[in-house]
Amino acid sequence: MRFFAFDSFRGLPQPMGLDAGTHTFFNGKFTASAEAFAGALRNRNVMMSKVCVVPGWFEDTCTSTTTQDFQMKEAAIVHIDCDLYESAKTVLRFITPLLVEGTVLNFDDWFCFRGNPSLGEQRAFREWSLTMADWTFTEYQKEGPFCNSFIANRRS
Repeated sequence: MRFFAFDSFRGLPQPMGLDAGTHTFFNGKFTASAEAFAGALRNRNVMMSKVCVVPGWFEDTCTSTTTQDFQMKEAAIVHIDCDLYESAKTVLRFITPLLVEGTVLNFDDWFCFRGNPSLGEQRAFREWSLTMADWTFTEYQKEGPFCNSFIANRRS
């Protein structure tokens, strides 16, 4: 098993479109260096040989080329920590061919925007799931004040 970490290491992108009106998120918020990220993993005894870091903006890295280059075939767990609607849409499109029976989708920022389902990860997931006619998504676990997860299953 391998773990993939997609991160710009430049914080959030400039909020655009639906995200532009948010005051909570702004360009560069949550900036952290690749070195700090790797150090945090080492401090938690993560086997670095199992971690593939993919630096860059989601729109540039969540592509079929990345899937081919890393020979990605299936996703057991996908942790989506996008904050923004546009970013979440990009990630959900990217993971679509990687879904398998029982894939867990964990949304780190599900209840941002005061839980408004018309914004952020909730809206991106709702729109994406409507395009996924062969799949069901069963709510699984909530964690802390912002996270929610789902289990993906093929429709019978």
